[in-house]
Amino acid sequence: MRSTICVVIFSLFAVAGFSQKMTSTYPFTISSLDTVTGTQLPIHSEQITPVSRISSVDGHFVINGGTTHPQRIRLFGTELWVTSNFLDRDHAHRFAQHLRKLGFNALRLSYNDYNYGLCYNDPVTGSYTPYLPAFAMMDTLLYELKQQGIYVILSLHYAHYFSAVDGVAQSDTVHSCSAFVHFIDTRAAELHREWAKTLLGHTNPLTGTRLADDPGIAAIQIAGDQEVSLLEGWRYGYLNYQDNTHVINHGGVTIGYNRSRRLDTLFSQYLIRKYKSDAGINAGWTAPGVGNAIENLVDNGSFEQAGSPAWSYTQQNGALGDKSLFGTAPDGQFCMWLILSKLSANPSIYDAYLVNTTVRLKKDSLYELKFWAKVRYNSAAPVLNRSMYIVLNNQTTGTNSLAETPTIDTGWKQYSYTFRSTNDGAQYLYYFIGNSLGDVMLDGVSIKLKEEVGLLPGETSTNFMIGRVPFASSAQLPFQRYRDMILFYDSLQNDYFVSISKCIKDTIKSAMLINNYSPVYWGTYVDAYANRSSDFTGGGINRDYPYYSAVPSPAVTDSSWQILNNSVLNDLYAGVLGRPTCYSLEGKPHILSIFWTPHINQHQQEIAPYLAAYASLQDWDGMFIGPYAYYREDLDSDFVQRGGRWWAMAGIPSMLSQLPAASDMFRNFKVDAAPTKVTIARDNDDLLLWGVSGHFSDPFGVEGGLSSNIATKYRIRGSFGSSVHKIASEYPYIFDTTTKISETEQLHWSQTGKWFTAKSPKYEAAIGSFSGDTVTLGTLQFSRLDTHNDELSISLTSRDTNDLSKSGNLFLTIGNRSGNTGWKWSGDTTIHNNWGTGPTVMSAAILNLFIPSDSNTVTIHTLAADGTFSGREYSAVKRSEGNIFEIRIDQTSVEDFHSPWYWIEESNIVNTVHSNSTEQLSTIAVYPNPSITASLLQVRLYGYSTIKVSIYDDLGREVLVIANGELSAGNHTIPFSAAALEAGHYTVQLRSNTGVATTSLVIVK
Repeated sequence: MRSTICVVIFSLFAVAGFSQKMTSTYPFTISSLDTVTGTQLPIHSEQITPVSRISSVDGHFVINGGTTHPQRIRLFGTELWVTSNFLDRDHAHRFAQHLRKLGFNALRLSYNDYNYGLCYNDPVTGSYTPYLPAFAMMDTLLYELKQQGIYVILSLHYAHYFSAVDGVAQSDTVHSCSAFVHFIDTRAAELHREWAKTLLGHTNPLTGTRLADDPGIAAIQIAGDQEVSLLEGWRYGYLNYQDNTHVINHGGVTIGYNRSRRLDTLFSQYLIRKYKSDAGINAGWTAPGVGNAIENLVDNGSFEQAGSPAWSYTQQNGALGDKSLFGTAPDGQFCMWLILSKLSANPSIYDAYLVNTTVRLKKDSLYELKFWAKVRYNSAAPVLNRSMYIVLNNQTTGTNSLAETPTIDTGWKQYSYTFRSTNDGAQYLYYFIGNSLGDVMLDGVSIKLKEEVGLLPGETSTNFMIGRVPFASSAQLPFQRYRDMILFYDSLQNDYFVSISKCIKDTIKSAMLINNYSPVYWGTYVDAYANRSSDFTGGGINRDYPYYSAVPSPAVTDSSWQILNNSVLNDLYAGVLGRPTCYSLEGKPHILSIFWTPHINQHQQEIAPYLAAYASLQDWDGMFIGPYAYYREDLDSDFVQRGGRWWAMAGIPSMLSQLPAASDMFRNFKVDAAPTKVTIARDNDDLLLWGVSGHFSDPFGVEGGLSSNIATKYRIRGSFGSSVHKIASEYPYIFDTTTKISETEQLHWSQTGKWFTAKSPKYEAAIGSFSGDTVTLGTLQFSRLDTHNDELSISLTSRDTNDLSKSGNLFLTIGNRSGNTGWKWSGDTTIHNNWGTGPTVMSAAILNLFIPSDSNTVTIHTLAADGTFSGREYSAVKRSEGNIFEIRIDQTSVEDFHSPWYWIEESNIVNTVHSNSTEQLSTIAVYPNPSITASLLQVRLYGYSTIKVSIYDDLGREVLVIANGELSAGNHTIPFSAAALEAGHYTVQLRSNTGVATTSLVIVK
């Protein structure tokens, strides 16, 4: 029914300032508990079937995995926190239906192990005592979700607090909802395994099935997002006790003394098992002795060779000077005299420099630079001290191994710096002095290998006093010591994860998939390594957060916060995309475990289509946005609740309205995966030297800094244990600031212009301000008429086919930002605690929609907030040229277009648009036509009917009602006057019990 058109261009989007207070709004709330089943939202009835066990085949989630025809399945999900996990039957039934309508087929249940979640602190039986009322409510929710085809990922540990009777040492110093403790404390790990048996061994009376055997529980996540890994605890300085004032229960961040000393003991034991003795540790950490007899790597470092080409002195930008050998020296007969007689007009340290090009170094080896230096005193221009800038720079890569800024004075002094080389090969050794007057004398410049230091004074395994060095400590410590630290922390984590996975699979005998944990913003690629024993990998991220304007930041209060209003679209380095991408592993399914952003952020409408498009490009197996709610009462409210519920989606229609189309696109593979898979191959040192200062800092851990923008083009997976060390330039991507175009050419993203488009045969979308722009993607074509600069997110998908150009029924989403009624604004955010009240309102837009179609009739149906037809239907007007229909959608008009959702219906039968009747259809005709002022309307009805006859202009606006009432069967002639109408083309529309009929009318003056 749709004509084929050329699809290529859209105008340059205006990069305008973000609008502040919403000045043109309409009320729109999406109830979390609607039960309407007759819906036009693009849910997928073929996928609403009894759930089947999900397994992993060839690196993807599948159902029917044991057959010859496994079927891929993607999970589009959200999650519940705290008390929203535990719903009565009415809430559970209604909420499960609501989730399905929005396109969700997965839900993660988190925070269920907190006190008075599924367990509580009993003074006798301990903190894992089952709380039976909560179990009953969880049973109900699991049952209702299963009826709607919604899979569950169940967190085994998220936010548990131990009690004194548990037997966990210093239970009051457990860090951040019991993070780290299971890896360190054997009693905590034992309790966790017993809890796994209790939880998964529980039989749901509504299904008659153990949770361990329920295919509706797709996976277990051993540790939730609050479970920061040991490696991240090391990174942030949580794992080394300092004193009581720094401990978590005294307002600090570190673990307690007992647990810190336990780690010391375990580390010493680990080293003894590996090296057998302290002498073995010392030998393992040190290189063969090198001493001072090793050759100086700086040619002519003592300046004794007159005419040597090893050193050159350069002045530039107008600076003047010279160099000379001088006869009084601390090292040999001569020293170097650097003369600087004139500075440049704008003095820079780089205007005069001495450089040596003879140094060759070995990567990661320890060296020491020594030299003598002083200021040569000149009574005519007395300078008593001055600074220099010393740099040791690789001639090929340009990376620095050393950068120091010593201050020298008029007396000879020897300076010494220990460093590690960042690269093999030839180096430049620079002495920059161009920023100030004062001649410089140099002598005895040497670079020599330096002997590694093993155990430090006082370190011994016999009293478990071998120090666990802080993250990113001086690179002068032995690299092997860092390698052992990583291996030690990883071994504790891996032993724990393997043991509890074995408990689930072998003891409890469950076939569900297991994920160790899914790192969020605090994670790095080493957490992907920690997930190597998982059945699937995952990782999450956020783009914005509550920011506290006072310094230092106060406690969370309603009067101090603000939201930065960060947007995904101007994320120049694609960190929001790159971070979860770096956690993926070759051969394993991967999910975006969570994406969350604070609800005051005014870019909620961009998140779902953007993430779903790139999750599709990356061929991920799941994506979770959320959480949906914190507390039960959030589900009963249609506006944003106050009080620290920063991340909940409930009551945010700008986010919720985008979900149905985004889910349809992601779950039905409507955006193609990139054909090229780039494997980030990491050798052992990429992982084991992660904790060394300055070593592999980008998300992918690639030397040279691999831009996360690689994930905007190719499909990325990671691997470990490569025999080849690769640097960023060896991967098929070089960072630039032009529009990012995916390998499939379906996704275009301007990070500087702040817009994004998706165009595939099955799905089209555009996100941006578009103020005054005309956008032409293909089937999706529109022109924005209002001058608001706030962001629109517009998408088009089809329920009928996987080809937009051949579908007669399209689902259109036009979403903007939203907020509570009465929110007060300051700049780009609300004013602290002025939250406003319900109902939620959305920012309105005005645009012309152009629909390419070879149909005779195109009708736009406005959908209500529950996804059903609102009763408001508008005929698009066919333009005189081409097969293009046009309609003006004005969300500011009174109720006509007060929705982000529209159903576009096409028909090749002129006199019917929307009818379920099997009766003969009614017809209309207008005489005379063209007409000057008065006309006759001929109506033919095949049965008694309620009718309405209206005239619409070419923008789809109702300009005249001719008749509105009841008529009997037969032919009727109705006179009407067109005197009030201007000259032009109009559409006459008849609505009756049997359908809708239209005809054209031309008015001439």
